[in-house]
Amino acid sequence: MSLTIRHIQPGDYPEWSRLWTAYLDFYETELGDEVKRIGFDRLLDPSNKFNGRIAELDGAPVGLVHFIFHDHMWRPEGVCYLQDLYADPQARGTGVGRALIEAVYEAADQAGTPKVYWLTQEFNKTARHLYDRVAKLSPFIRYDAHEPAPCPKTLAARADCATAAGACGLRAAAPNSRSQPARSGRDCFAGNACL
Repeated sequence: MSLTIRHIQPGDYPEWSRLWTAYLDFYETELGDEVKRIGFDRLLDPSNKFNGRIAELDGAPVGLVHFIFHDHMWRPEGVCYLQDLYADPQARGTGVGRALIEAVYEAADQAGTPKVYWLTQEFNKTARHLYDRVAKLSPFIRYDAHEPAPCPKTLAARADCATAAGACGLRAAAPNSRSQPARSGRDCFAGNACL
């Protein structure tokens, strides 16, 4: 078997989309065609920080990786975030995943940003088996914040929002306004519980 890792090209969209959709399916996520197209176009734009590679096994696309370079306060040279990594199930165990990660390591070295990091789901045991061999598990825990819901439009609901805010020591913003941000970054509260 011949394994090749190469830059994503404009003609790769159909196979890239197939691989990307399979990756999203694994994480039980759906994206519209427009969002996929925007993402693919970013990978092709040399002025964009997004990068991508395709893995081919005997000339057939079987995997992909997306990564981005970004600034970092502790590292003047910046860092590289490996955002997405996927290998077709039938290609797993052939070295595709490792080769894609190594391609990111090589790109990071060439860019002068040798620090590479990524995230995965705790339950992704197959991938973690590989990751444990090619990287060191970080002790950091990730937190995600969601866009706050706008405050309700009814007076009663707004009063509840203000009451909840006061109980938490925060200020509720006016409906659909960010002029008085709460200290937590949240504008409103659901069910009178602090979010």
